[in-house]
Amino acid sequence: MYEILHSLAALGQIDQIDLGTGSTHFDPDIHHHHHLVCSSCGRIENIDLDLGLLASTAAERHGFMLSHTEVIFRGLCPDCVALDPESD
Repeated sequence: MYEILHSLAALGQIDQIDLGTGSTHFDPDIHHHHHLVCSSCGRIENIDLDLGLLASTAAERHGFMLSHTEVIFRGLCPDCVALDPESD
């Protein structure tokens, strides 16, 4: 199964993403987007943000030439917030 997923990623049919959760995420949504990742249950949500000017300004300041941007926001999803007694 993973061989098929890796092949689809190589063909550009899906995105293979390391979100720092300990496993590889294969995303069928190949349009440019960013991610919300729950630190408790690992839930992943796609989000659309236009970071073009911010990213290019930051890169330019440090002498980088960007090929792409990838932002990962971490926190608790609504379900985990509801289970967390300290979130009140």
